[in-house]
Amino acid sequence: MAEEKSEPGDSIELHLRFLLDPFGDEPHLRQRERSVQYLLAHADESYHRLLRALQANPTALNAPAIIEVLPLFNREESIPVLEEIMLRGAEQVSGVAGQALGRHAGPAAREALLRGLGSSLQETAAAAADGLMVRGDSSVCSALKNHFAHVNRIVRYHVIQAAHKLGCLGRSEIEELKKSDPDLRGLL
Repeated sequence: MAEEKSEPGDSIELHLRFLLDPFGDEPHLRQRERSVQYLLAHADESYHRLLRALQANPTALNAPAIIEVLPLFNREESIPVLEEIMLRGAEQVSGVAGQALGRHAGPAAREALLRGLGSSLQETAAAAADGLMVRGDSSVCSALKNHFAHVNRIVRYHVIQAAHKLGCLGRSEIEELKKSDPDLRGLL
C-alpha cells in the first residue's frame, strides 16, 4: 500500500489540535511541545491561523494555549492582540496575556505592560505587573513603585512582588513595606 502524502495545511491543523489538547499528562505535554516546534517551523502557515482563532474567541477555554505560544513567533502584530486581551480584565486570560507580553521580545510589549499597570481593573493591573516581572527589565522599577499604594491589595501584592523579584527594593524599603502593609508580610 502506497503511503499517502499529507498537505502542509493538514499537518498544521493536526498540530493545532495537539496544541489545544486539554490533557496535561506527560505524553500529551511532549506531543504539545513537538507541535509547538512544528508550528514555529511552519510559521508562515500557522501564525495567522492561531491569531485568527484567538481573535475569534479570546476568552475561549483553549485561548490560553494560543496566547502562550504567540510570543515564540516574535511578531510585532501579536502585541496589540495580547494587550487587548490583557486589558479585558478577564480572569481566565488576562494573566496569561500579561505573561505572554512579558516573554515577547518587542519593545512595544514593554509599553503595553506599562499601560496595563495603570488599569483600574484588578486583573489587568496584576497581569501587567506579572508580565513586567517575567520580562526581567529593572528599568520599570519606578513605574512599579508608583503603584505600591494601589487601593487594591491584590494589585499591590503583584506590583510589590514584581519589584522585589526585579531587585527594585532595598532592605530598608522591604522592612518599611512589611511594617506599613500587613498583607505583604508573607511576601517579602
